[in-house]
Amino acid sequence: MGVKTEAKNAVRRWVERNEKRRLPILSIRHVHARAKVEGYAAALCLIVRCDWRDAEKHMREDERQYPLTVLRCFDPKLREGDPCWVAYVSTPNIGEFVAVRVRRAVAAKPSKAKRAKATAASEAQK
Repeated sequence: MGVKTEAKNAVRRWVERNEKRRLPILSIRHVHARAKVEGYAAALCLIVRCDWRDAEKHMREDERQYPLTVLRCFDPKLREGDPCWVAYVSTPNIGEFVAVRVRRAVAAKPSKAKRAKATAASEAQK
């Protein structure tokens, strides 16, 4: 399972458990799997920095210029500096971005070329 799929599933689970409105989820789009909490604008307003590489092609330039987003629907356990997953959740009456905690440490996997180079370097040292 990819990171974006895992993030989408985590957002869906969090919304189903925690949203008071209990509206059916129509779709989850615009998944940002490399987001980071920058802080709080107010008690119920979370500021998140989204990585422009996770944006759709037509939104990448805007995400690059304006990386910060203010969210009002988020996991209250999120703290400044925490990695998080952000996705746009559509319900019959409303659509909004939701941020949830990353449940496990998500480390970027090195590319195959970098892994091969590291392996070759470690074997050369032996």
